[in-house]
Amino acid sequence: MESDSVHAAVENTKRRTSVFVPSKWDTIVRLARKKKTYTVVPMKHYDFHDLKCLAKSLFPQNIIDLEGRRIQWMKVKWLQFRKADISNFYVKHDFDKEFQCIKISHEKVFLSVQSYHDCILRNCQ
Repeated sequence: MESDSVHAAVENTKRRTSVFVPSKWDTIVRLARKKKTYTVVPMKHYDFHDLKCLAKSLFPQNIIDLEGRRIQWMKVKWLQFRKADISNFYVKHDFDKEFQCIKISHEKVFLSVQSYHDCILRNCQ
């Protein structure tokens, strides 16, 4: 794979250089290839977002399907969204069984996204 060659090139360059600060890693990645250098985009702390508060507001711990069964997220094998049915999504815990239908509340999604944006604004200030 292409990513394997990228990692190998970076590792070879790192062996020839000492790294004492994390900010030097972008230089090492840039210098890993001589002819077509890798493009490195430095990121700041505000480029990363914690989606935990959005996930908690969108998906409470106990989500129940339309038949009253609790969804076990750690055991979900398949999520399905259908164009014809945008107000529901479907999950499978086992490939041999039928999908469980879960209703999506569009008001809740909108309010959750709004509260998430408010959360980001509070944390950035």
